[in-house]
Amino acid sequence: MPEPKAPHANCEECPLLKKPCAQTIKAIGKPVAAFVSRSPGYHESRTGKPFSGPSGKVLDFLLNEQGINRKDVLLTNTVLCAPDEGEVPPAAIKACAPRLKSELDGISLVIAAGREAVNLLIGRGAIDKYRGYRIQQEGRIVVATNNPALVLRDDSTFPNLKKDFRRAFNPLPEPKFPKVEVIEDADGARQLLHHLHSSKSKCIAADIESRGGLTHKASLVSIQFSVDGRTAYVLGERGGLWENDSFVGSELRPFLESEDHRFLWHNGKFDVKILRYTYGINARIDEDTLLLSYDLDERSGQTEKAQGGYHKLEYLLSEEFGWPDYEPNSVKQFKKDGVVRDYDEFHEYAGRDVAGTYQLYELLSKKVKEEKLERPYRELLIEGAEACSRIEPVGFFYNVQAAADMMEEEVNPELRRLTASLREIIDNPLFKPRSPLQASKLFYNDWRIVHAMRDRPDKDRSVDVAALNEIIAGRFTNGAGITKGDHEYDIIIQFATELKRFRQLAKQADTYIVGLIERAIQDPDEKIYTDLLMHGTTTGRLSSRNPNLQNITRTKPDLPDIRSLFLASPGRLLVQADYSQAELRCIAYFSQDPELLRIYNEDLDLHGIAASNFYGENFTSEQRSRAKNMNFGLFYGQSAATFREKHDIPEKEAQQYIDWAWKNFSSVREFKTTLIANMRKRGYVESPFGRRRRFHLITKENANAIFREAFNFLPQSTAGDFTLRSVIVLQREIDPKRAAILITVHDNIVSDVKESYVDEYSTVCRQVMENRPLVEIGWTIPFKIDIGVGNSWGAAK
Repeated sequence: MPEPKAPHANCEECPLLKKPCAQTIKAIGKPVAAFVSRSPGYHESRTGKPFSGPSGKVLDFLLNEQGINRKDVLLTNTVLCAPDEGEVPPAAIKACAPRLKSELDGISLVIAAGREAVNLLIGRGAIDKYRGYRIQQEGRIVVATNNPALVLRDDSTFPNLKKDFRRAFNPLPEPKFPKVEVIEDADGARQLLHHLHSSKSKCIAADIESRGGLTHKASLVSIQFSVDGRTAYVLGERGGLWENDSFVGSELRPFLESEDHRFLWHNGKFDVKILRYTYGINARIDEDTLLLSYDLDERSGQTEKAQGGYHKLEYLLSEEFGWPDYEPNSVKQFKKDGVVRDYDEFHEYAGRDVAGTYQLYELLSKKVKEEKLERPYRELLIEGAEACSRIEPVGFFYNVQAAADMMEEEVNPELRRLTASLREIIDNPLFKPRSPLQASKLFYNDWRIVHAMRDRPDKDRSVDVAALNEIIAGRFTNGAGITKGDHEYDIIIQFATELKRFRQLAKQADTYIVGLIERAIQDPDEKIYTDLLMHGTTTGRLSSRNPNLQNITRTKPDLPDIRSLFLASPGRLLVQADYSQAELRCIAYFSQDPELLRIYNEDLDLHGIAASNFYGENFTSEQRSRAKNMNFGLFYGQSAATFREKHDIPEKEAQQYIDWAWKNFSSVREFKTTLIANMRKRGYVESPFGRRRRFHLITKENANAIFREAFNFLPQSTAGDFTLRSVIVLQREIDPKRAAILITVHDNIVSDVKESYVDEYSTVCRQVMENRPLVEIGWTIPFKIDIGVGNSWGAAK
């Protein structure tokens, strides 16, 4: 039996036995900490030392920033040998675990970097589940963070890495939790509200806990307040407060509607919807710590594990004040089923939430003033949250019967036909079109296909849309001896074409027909409600979830018309107002390109001009569509290869267009160069509305992506804010009894309008949207609005 590569390692059981190794570097003297990451990379394999490549430079910076020398830290990985591209084999981690355990003996602080190290040293789960805490584990402190190599590709992870290292080596002092007072009777609650109302505090932090789902139709379990962050007052349900109409109507309502105080929330849009809809209390969002946080850090961090991401209250309290995880299991369970199992734990948790919100406000509001970010916070985020809190409860009528008929008469027959076709093409009656594993095996094991998209990291066996497009276009080779012109070559293309069609149709059916039918029938009015997130994108554009209605695209050939299932209210019509080429108009203004400005000032058709110059005067509608795709893609930095991948445009043709366009719109290219140079100096790009897109670390690996994002941010953010400001102004100017905004999707606004009010509303809407660039930021370039009207979303075009 060969000697193990390291003491205690079970190398004979390891699938990486013959791979190059990078041995652990032990500290000089007693280590102050250990740093454990995933596995050796390219540079580490060559040198035989961990963290000897670019990621090692990032590690050195992080250590030095905390006053720590690399020589004082034990440096190692979950496995010592370098795996091939992709996952580290679990068997390798298991074989190396005894070696790692022995190396960590006696070390009181361990930084676990990356999923493999976190899973091994802390437990299964996403890194974000553990980030922010100093975890006691087997007599030592373990801090979870990302692998430093990640920042080479994604600079947005750099702030987290810096905070995690600070938390490890220079932790914040133990926090002092607030005192929590619980009141459950009407007399006590009345006295408290009078006391709070007469207090000298101009700002009162407020928060609710509710049951009944994440909708405006939920009901109160508690409401809590804090005026100083040191004490929290929780009004609980056990005394029947929320069924006491006298208390709710005569005491709680005037208190929350009073203009003597400013009310502070964390994600107040959720809270005020419930207070308004269920209890008739016209609560306001005067201040919001989630929005303050987003104003200072535009990273969304939206994950299923952590709704709110970087701006989640518990996350912020941990980051800023060192609060441990204070949410007990009983509260976690309450959030799933609405049952309070331990009121003492529940009230303590609720009190900490609201007092923590006040403490955050004192810190974050000061930072916003220091960085001069008041305008985007007030005019976009706070006013936008108010507008969205009134849009979301309106809801979209969904035609359940028509959706069921569409499934039965159109979608299911076509899915069955496609399934039969796919099975017949490959002569396999057991093939399952929904199985990526079966498709991957067929393409890459049986046909041994090779194409450009296989070069993507961790996607060498992918059957996603990009891979299928390559195969459908015939841009592949194979190791099975099949050549172009062979019958089997055509079979491969035919199979990929049918599979792509099946996947597109199945996704539409599952998400927007079956999924929405299930949602709609749970509502008495058969309406669909969505959450509009103020903090869901890095550009500031609103995003949508639960469900994501912004992903319901305009009707495409061979796909069901999902938008036709969203109906106007009885006696009303849907009006859709859409900015025409808003982002390209923004690029024209920013760059001051003479040709682009001429086209828009003279109200010419940019896409038609491009198609005419490239394809000739008699261009087809398909050629104009190609020119449109290339116009948008060109300015956003897409290459000819990307045009081929995304739009199936031949690469040679795309490159010819790119050369022609840059010659004609040369000022855009010059502006792009200047913008990137300024961004490198300042570390961020700032929109005319004051929003910032920050870049934290530029490396060889991420530079091109960062430069694209820096340029793309300006037109996307600015156009999105024209739309958002239009929504805010429209909410004030239209008659709410005759028109209601239902949703905004990127650069358009969809409203439910009484038939007799359609013409007047359309006039007001057009004026508001067209005037935003001039009124808000003084732009004189014309912005054109297209308005469509119909009895369904699909017809309003």
